[in-house]
Amino acid sequence: MIIVMKKAYILTILCIVLHFCPSVSSGQEIPSLPDDPAISRGELPDGISYYIAVNTSQKGMADYVLVRKGWDAEKCRMLLDSLPKFAGRSPAAFLADNGIGYGRRGYVQDMDGDVVLRFENVRLPAGESVTDSLLLVMFDIVDAGGPSEGDAIVISGDVDKDDVVKRLKILSLMVPARENLPYKDTVAVWQDRDSASCGLELDRLARVPSLTVSYRSPRTPREYMGTVLPSVSERLGEELWTVLKKRVEDGLVADTVPVAGLKYRYVKSSEQKGDESYSVSVMTSPARLYDAAGALGGALSSLDRAGASVGEYSDAKKMANSTLYKKVRRVSVPNSQYVDKCISSFLYGAGLASAGAKEQFYTRGMMPDTSGCRLFNGFASALLDSAENLSVVCRADSSYVSCDSLLLAFKAGWRMGTENADTMMTGQEGCMQPRPVNWSDTLRFPVPAERCTVRRTKTVTSTGNTDWVFSNGMKVLYKKMDTDGIFYYSMLLKGGYASMRDMKNGEGAFMSDMLGLYDVCGMDCRDFRNLLETAGISMHPEVAVSAMSISGALPSDRLSLLMKSLLAMSDGLSLNRKAAARYMREERLRLATLR
Repeated sequence: MIIVMKKAYILTILCIVLHFCPSVSSGQEIPSLPDDPAISRGELPDGISYYIAVNTSQKGMADYVLVRKGWDAEKCRMLLDSLPKFAGRSPAAFLADNGIGYGRRGYVQDMDGDVVLRFENVRLPAGESVTDSLLLVMFDIVDAGGPSEGDAIVISGDVDKDDVVKRLKILSLMVPARENLPYKDTVAVWQDRDSASCGLELDRLARVPSLTVSYRSPRTPREYMGTVLPSVSERLGEELWTVLKKRVEDGLVADTVPVAGLKYRYVKSSEQKGDESYSVSVMTSPARLYDAAGALGGALSSLDRAGASVGEYSDAKKMANSTLYKKVRRVSVPNSQYVDKCISSFLYGAGLASAGAKEQFYTRGMMPDTSGCRLFNGFASALLDSAENLSVVCRADSSYVSCDSLLLAFKAGWRMGTENADTMMTGQEGCMQPRPVNWSDTLRFPVPAERCTVRRTKTVTSTGNTDWVFSNGMKVLYKKMDTDGIFYYSMLLKGGYASMRDMKNGEGAFMSDMLGLYDVCGMDCRDFRNLLETAGISMHPEVAVSAMSISGALPSDRLSLLMKSLLAMSDGLSLNRKAAARYMREERLRLATLR
């Protein structure tokens, strides 16, 4: 049961699996998570695989997909112009006449030697003649296109599973059974790279350059794709980004580097055939590109050298748990999410586990934060390096950037980060300390001196709302719904930017961002944002012409903290002038990216 990989971080993943699944240590196989009960799969008489995902949250809509392994995308595009069973009418014309759009990715997608045909947002009320004809197109493409290494039909939407399977079996009789071409494993063998690489991507539209730092890692072997290993890898990546994001932001703020965007991307084994990668991208001004490279190097090296503190890891763990908690309880799930999961299963052997199954896996083993932090730091240290499997890529509208200078700036930042980490570990002053959420800061939030009484209660039969009017004049509208522990809220105040004096044309477009620039009861505005995120509270301010609102969602057990936070914001705001000045510099960059 040993995975043949050269990277040490896989041992960290196995340690986490052993904690949650003690049976693995006794020689049993690494367990798999159960399939999503909404997804059914099987094989038709002609050898074509099928995946049916019943998704009632997308009423009257469905996505239809055909996947062909080891096939030519251009040949597939040609077949959409003419098929034997669509004599006198092209399939493309049929799709257009019935409103089956090709989306932003087109009907045909080349997946590194495999082909995926996506027919999205099919309107089921259009009738069986449309859906049966669409299935006929897919079967005819398989028949006319010749042999492949394997075919699958994926359907996700508001469908009857048994009825769809029955229709698939009838239509499959039109395609004679045949042997598929032998499967060709085109996945390259993992090779360590001991030196950093640097590249420039010329993009005439990139008015604001972006810098991306990526670390390669070996993909999960196919025989383990259906186990819990990929889920643990993804979870560690989320926690890594949570810790790293704060450190990168601190470094950029300390060096006064303006940022138009900061992103994280984890390329998983379930998305493509190549290596996995963990990437951080920052968009900044051309003049500060090398400073940004140094800030990234410093943040990465400090994490590699000293690791995360228990407080940082605890915050990251809470945020990951909160994200998963909300994902499990989402009211609406797009059909494309089920489709992507099924495609990954067919092409790469990925599991079909639901978010609920993943949540149960992580919550059934209560690992102490000290142990979890130690394992997390082992993962981060094994992944991060100043040169090994590292690539630095700059995307800009001209070739004014020097690769040598970029790498020098990154390595200089790496050395400074290492020195800062050494200083931090020895307890000396003068180094940049990581800042986990300090929950005691909420003690600064005010507590109302007296309680407001409810003056009037009214039940609105038509909507099911209960309206409360309090003695201070505030009105509350409440409706009980089956949201499975998620509380949705919105606070609305009369009076928008139209009532503000001396407003200039266009300034109203920026008002919604202003709330994030205020400290709350002496707490720094970034610390307040991190506090809410760690608690799983989303908060979206919006200032319109005649009203202001704050809305979001949270776990119901955090309602008390939300109320305290809103009360603190109502009477404890003070402008953070440094944050405001930084916002103005960064907003100019963000606007430049839209031109």
